[in-house]
Amino acid sequence: MGEKEARKKYEELKVGRFEMSKSGRSLTTNQETGFVKVVADETGKLLGAQIVAPRASDMIAEATLALEMQGYLEDIANTIHAHPTFPEALGEACEDALNESIHK
Repeated sequence: MGEKEARKKYEELKVGRFEMSKSGRSLTTNQETGFVKVVADETGKLLGAQIVAPRASDMIAEATLALEMQGYLEDIANTIHAHPTFPEALGEACEDALNESIHK
């Protein structure tokens, strides 16, 4: 579910975004364009994710698993993501939605 669709169904949302230009792996491979965005309800239950970035196929599996398991932002944010990797951008987006991001 995207942010626009979620706003029609939920009064309160948690939305987080991480720019790939802030990703260590993106910087080391000169693939700095794009972003990862997550949308969750007010409790933090993940409603959707949008990944527009190089190597998006490396990141979508974790988001899909979290949605299938009815996971929460904290589930992804508290998962250890190897550094530097592209998939850590999903964790960073979740941390942003939780106001815990330090890499913005």
